[in-house]
Amino acid sequence: MIITKKIQVLPEESCKEDFYNFFRELDKIVYRIKNRCMQTYWFGDACEQVFSDKFKEEVKNGKKSFDSEWYQKNLGTSKQNLGYRVTSEYDIASHIRTAISNTVWQDYKNDYKDVMFGKKSIRNYRYGCPIPFKKSCINKFREEGFLFFKFNMIFAYGVDKSGNRKTIQQVIDGTFKMCDSAFRKVGKKVFLYLVLDVPEKNHALAEDVSLTVDLSFKYPLYITNSKNSERLEIGNIQYLQKLRMQLKERYERFQSSLSLCKGGKGRKKKLKALGTFEEKEKNIAKTLTHQVTAEIIKKALKLQAKTIYLTGEKNDIAEINSEGNEERKKFIHRFWGYHQIISQIKYKANLNGMMVIDNFKNPDAKNQD
Repeated sequence: MIITKKIQVLPEESCKEDFYNFFRELDKIVYRIKNRCMQTYWFGDACEQVFSDKFKEEVKNGKKSFDSEWYQKNLGTSKQNLGYRVTSEYDIASHIRTAISNTVWQDYKNDYKDVMFGKKSIRNYRYGCPIPFKKSCINKFREEGFLFFKFNMIFAYGVDKSGNRKTIQQVIDGTFKMCDSAFRKVGKKVFLYLVLDVPEKNHALAEDVSLTVDLSFKYPLYITNSKNSERLEIGNIQYLQKLRMQLKERYERFQSSLSLCKGGKGRKKKLKALGTFEEKEKNIAKTLTHQVTAEIIKKALKLQAKTIYLTGEKNDIAEINSEGNEERKKFIHRFWGYHQIISQIKYKANLNGMMVIDNFKNPDAKNQD
């Protein structure tokens, strides 16, 4: 299974200025290259749609092939190589050009179905997006750091609550395999998005035991299993309500203290602290999601459940509306993202060799034109 670890890195003092100049120049141009590659793929798709009868047949049958002979015949290259043609116009390292082309191609294939059915718009990359590179760019990989081209990079582990040092040790001893990765600048810090191929954990799971998770707009979550009649609640509604009210009161109190501030020069600096509350809300939601999903997987391992069923309906929000409790509705939307919970359960279940069957019903998806 492929996972990504986010680790802060620092250049050695001797090459600090050269690295940041190198990185700054890449940061200015990579998002433009990615956008040009993506536009080229979709433009080629539009041309193929007009001039190729096979394209119409594939779309009609619901099976679109990405290895079309039309490109080789009319453009003298494969569809995937169109992106690399775009990157070759720029004076950057070939290892980075190839990685950019591969990344955009994979994004194009992943988004294709949703874009064709109108569920998504064409992906657009922004300034500051990850800068991909081939794994061959990294040499002398060790616990303290690595050599990236001519730059000596050092891992900044810090307190290391995420266990990044242990992950690096597992890469060195061969337990994890390193794949093509990326750099990204967040604020004034540079992070390595290390992509790893991790073997699935082998647990003694029973094929006939399953766990059912009710993902409706109810908090806490409810869990049942096929082994016994136990019904378990995950989460604490009082704790969640307390966190929300504390943030709301602090936000409003700070907002009222800024009522006498005037706009103009320095306004952004004055409102900077106010913007931090939004980030805190996101962090709280993310933390709660990780906590409840980890508890679900822990319970599944204890029961040796091979399958996890996700059930519930988004229509349950109508029950809240019928009660006239608008505040409750906003509260759930603000802190309880079922999409994040579903993705986290699937991710953690795959790591432990479990199968997830998603029966969660989202009526909004059926009503799209």
